[in-house]
Amino acid sequence: NHLGAGFVLLKSGGILKTLETQAGSYDGSAAAGEFADTDVSAFVSYARKVALGMSFGATLKNVSQGVAEDRSGTFCADIGAMIAGGPLKIGATVQNLGGNIREATLPATAKAGIALESSLLTPDDFTVSAEADVRLNDTFLYWSAGAEFWLGGFLGLRAGRSTYGDFGRVSYGIGVRNGLKSSLYQVDYAYTPSAGFGSVHRISATVGM
Repeated sequence: NHLGAGFVLLKSGGILKTLETQAGSYDGSAAAGEFADTDVSAFVSYARKVALGMSFGATLKNVSQGVAEDRSGTFCADIGAMIAGGPLKIGATVQNLGGNIREATLPATAKAGIALESSLLTPDDFTVSAEADVRLNDTFLYWSAGAEFWLGGFLGLRAGRSTYGDFGRVSYGIGVRNGLKSSLYQVDYAYTPSAGFGSVHRISATVGM
């Protein structure tokens, strides 16, 4: 059995406010000040092996979104399962079940993926994966694929590509751990260039217990 918890924060930084002029147009003004868009998610996850090579998991999340002084939140859930046989892993999950933020329904998403491990320099140091995602609200489909290589078991190098929206481009990442596949400590960084909203940086830390 495995129990986990996490916290995610996404903040836009300062966005210039706009004011309506007497002519009816909108103009950005430093005098109007700035506002920020802030998204926060806290979650608790549980997973267990239910049969040989098969695992099941569920996550309960609290998701909130704030624009300037206006904030709203809700609870939702994810469920998933994975089958592992040797170097091959197949998994599926459904995310964001239940809950609305203001009048908007959360984007419930079904995902299915496959990963294959192989050995280049050390056992199981190279992994390739592919994933298909379907938004259940509007049946929008997109794909992702990537690869990961662990150098000496300490430094992980990653690259991937997604067809999703403005972020449909290559992303890059690195990871650091204490040299074991079942590492108790791991830090990861990912970078995704984006023309529309600016580049995206993601940093995560994992502590095993």
